[in-house]
Amino acid sequence: MKNIIITTFYFGQKPWYLKYFINSCIKNEDIDFIFFTDLDIEKINYENFKIIKISFQEFCQIISKFFEFEVIIDNPTKLCDFRPSFGEIFQNLLGKYNFWGYCDIDIVFGRIGQFLTLEILNEYDVIFCKHEYPSGFFTIFKNNNIVNGLYRSSNDYIKIFQSNDLKLFDECGVHYDAVCNGVNILDIEYDIDSMHHILERNKEKINVLYEFFSLESSTGKLKYKNGVLIYNDQFEILLYHFTTFKNNYFFNEDKESKIQFSNENFYIGKFEICKLNYFSIFINKINSSIKPYLTRKFLLLDLLISKLFFFKRNREKLKIGDYVYMKRKLTIQFEKNVYYMLYPNGSKNRIFFLTFFSNIFYVKNENQFCLMSDSVNNIYSGFNQIFENGTIMKYKNYL
Repeated sequence: MKNIIITTFYFGQKPWYLKYFINSCIKNEDIDFIFFTDLDIEKINYENFKIIKISFQEFCQIISKFFEFEVIIDNPTKLCDFRPSFGEIFQNLLGKYNFWGYCDIDIVFGRIGQFLTLEILNEYDVIFCKHEYPSGFFTIFKNNNIVNGLYRSSNDYIKIFQSNDLKLFDECGVHYDAVCNGVNILDIEYDIDSMHHILERNKEKINVLYEFFSLESSTGKLKYKNGVLIYNDQFEILLYHFTTFKNNYFFNEDKESKIQFSNENFYIGKFEICKLNYFSIFINKINSSIKPYLTRKFLLLDLLISKLFFFKRNREKLKIGDYVYMKRKLTIQFEKNVYYMLYPNGSKNRIFFLTFFSNIFYVKNENQFCLMSDSVNNIYSGFNQIFENGTIMKYKNYL
C-alpha cells in the first residue's frame, strides 16, 4: 500500500468515544495519524499515532497566518470548513506521504487498508466513504498541488473562511436531502460553493470515488474483533460513524463513559456498546427492544395525565417563529394560549407539553414527541424530533 497520513483535531472536554477512536487507529499500523488536541492524553507508544498538544487558539493562529486575508474561527466546530485546505497548510507534516486525509474522532475504524487498496489509490485522486456526497468525517486526497489547491476554485471559499457560521464547506453545504435523493448538486440553488460543487465541476479531470464503505445510523449488529469491523456477521466495513448513535434519545452517555474495555473486542448495539460475548450481546439486544417500548409507553401515559389534569401548566415554553434543520423548516405559533406546529405541507397541529417529562412536548396528529433544548430564562429556542427508534432531528430558532 502507498503511504497515507490522516489528520484530525479535537478541542474541549474529553469525549466518551475517544478511546474507541484511538484504539482503532493504532491497530491500522500501515496508516499514520496526526491528532491536534488540547486534551491531556497519556503517552501512546505507537509509531503510527502522533499527538500534537496544542491549544485551540494556537491551532487557529497557524491557519490564520497561512492566508493573506483575515479568517474567523470562533469555535472548534468551525474548523471543519477549513479541512480541505489542510493539504497546503500542513504540508510540512504531510509532504512525504503520497496521500493525506482528515477524519472526525467520533468514529471507530476497521481495516482501512482492506478498502484503500493499491488499485484504488492508483485510480482515484479523492476518496470518500459515502455514495451521495463528500464524507467530511473521512476523506482521502492525493497529495499533489492540484488536488491540495482544489478548495481555492470555490467561488466562496474566502467568504466561508471569513464567516462565523459553519457552512459545511467540506461536504455539500446543507443540501443533504437533495443529493441523497439523487439530485445533482450543480442543479440546486445553493448558498455556498462547496467541495461537492468543486468536484462535480472537475469530474473530467479529478477522479473521485464515492463508495459505501461506512455506516452511520443506529443499526446495531456491529462487531469489532481484532481490528476488523463487521456488520450483521456478513459485511466488513471501513468505519462506523457514531453521529447518530451518540445523539440517539435512548443513548446513555454517562453509562458509556464508565466503560473500560475499549481496547478489547466489543459489540455496538443500537443504543449501547458491550463486550463481545454471547451473554452481553443477548442482554444488549433485549435492552434495545424493551427500552424504546417502555419509554414510549411512559411518554404516552404522561401525555394522558397532562391532558386530563395539568393541561394549563407548562405554557409559554417555546420561542415563537421558524425552526430550521438544514433546509427543512417548521414553524411554532401561539394562539389563544395554545401552541401549534406548522409543517411545510400546510398542516397545523396542536402541541401538548408533558408534565413529568417537563422538557418534552407532543405534536397532535403527527404522533411526534419532541425534546426541547437551548433554554434561556425558561424559554426554549430549540427542539429535537424523537423518532420511534430514538433517532433525533435537531431544529433551532436562529432569530
